[in-house]
Amino acid sequence: NANLRHGDVRIPVKGAASGNGWVDPYNQYASADFAYGSGLIGPSEVAALHAQENECRRELSQGNYYVEQCLSITEGVIDQSFGGSSNYKLSSYDVTLAEKKHRSRTFPPGHKIIESYLGYAPVSGSPGKFPSTISDQALEALHATGATEAGLTYEECTDPPYYALNRLDGKGVVPDMVTILDHPDNVELLLFNGILDLVCHHVGNELSLEQLPWTHREDWISAPRYAWKAPSQRDRQVSGYMREYRNLKFLKILRAGHMGEYTVGQTL
Repeated sequence: NANLRHGDVRIPVKGAASGNGWVDPYNQYASADFAYGSGLIGPSEVAALHAQENECRRELSQGNYYVEQCLSITEGVIDQSFGGSSNYKLSSYDVTLAEKKHRSRTFPPGHKIIESYLGYAPVSGSPGKFPSTISDQALEALHATGATEAGLTYEECTDPPYYALNRLDGKGVVPDMVTILDHPDNVELLLFNGILDLVCHHVGNELSLEQLPWTHREDWISAPRYAWKAPSQRDRQVSGYMREYRNLKFLKILRAGHMGEYTVGQTL
């Protein structure tokens, strides 16, 4: 390639995927339609939330990417999900699950074990014990000992990156998605959502894709959906619904939350 400088490396990317991704806050902060469709709120709450969503979008349009008008939309739905006086609330990652307020998150199941395996986080209430040297062995195998040397500990959702980037929470990556889709290499892009996820719900992702300013937007909007079945699904049950046109695919996975895990409803 004539545009490459000496020593540059060109990687021929075939495709990319984003699961329950935060890609377009302008559309994804809005939670009213998803919350109503999930039975969490009524028509009067929908009207109030729509008004707040419009305020949020005005702030985002002015370049204010971290404002209470946006952040409190989903937080309000969660806090009031079981009633303001209740000690419980729904999980932001799966609306079929309940969790106690002011308590460490235990969803997804087993994530504390992964933290112990890759870092030094204690595991409480988990069966079995890891050898005291397991973290060193795991990080060495992954060529990730630099993290320990820098004083960092692996956590499934750690605070430092969040705090470093939270002022850009409302910025989004829509231009980057358009660049990928319109690239002459025809890179395939798959977005998939578990439909039980509230914090990055499928309604916002799908609305974003329908407004995405790429070359084949109109064809994408008119493309038919079809039922999708996971290869591991042996019975006749549908696993989700797919829509695709050219190199853009969008999959909504049934009975799955933010982490793509199938759930049956349980209290944490």
